[in-house]
Amino acid sequence: MSLPTERRLPLGNCRELDALLEVDPSGYLVSVSLPSFPHPSLLPQISKDLYWQALQILSRFPIHPPSNPKVVLFQEALCAIPPGSTKTYGDIAKQLDTSPRAIGAWCASNLLLLKVPCHRIVSKSGLGGFHPGRPWKELLQMLEQSRSSTRDSSHARPT
Repeated sequence: MSLPTERRLPLGNCRELDALLEVDPSGYLVSVSLPSFPHPSLLPQISKDLYWQALQILSRFPIHPPSNPKVVLFQEALCAIPPGSTKTYGDIAKQLDTSPRAIGAWCASNLLLLKVPCHRIVSKSGLGGFHPGRPWKELLQMLEQSRSSTRDSSHARPT
């Protein structure tokens, strides 16, 4: 049996900023991981354009449908949140008839970072958690908000 392969997805102008994609032999996306949060000296090298290109690349990879129908609904609910927008754990919980803690647990177990955008879910009193770390969550939201506030309708929205 063939093992999944790793591919690098640049988010900036140096390899330390690359996300790693794990793709199975059939071409299905298995996971997306972010590197450790970069040293502040590397932050200026993060490229908004590369981030949006990364989202476009990720949109081309299919994912295996989860066996749990609730996880399917969870993924669909997160993917429906437009870039630059956020919803609370409670908003999604109400939509899916579950608890905010269950939404938090699903976000914490999400292996498809960026593809299933759990960084767009916040707590009612602040940022909330993010398993790669809150600095990444803040940075991703900033990248998306800056792009969504300056984009015109001729740009395709990543899926």
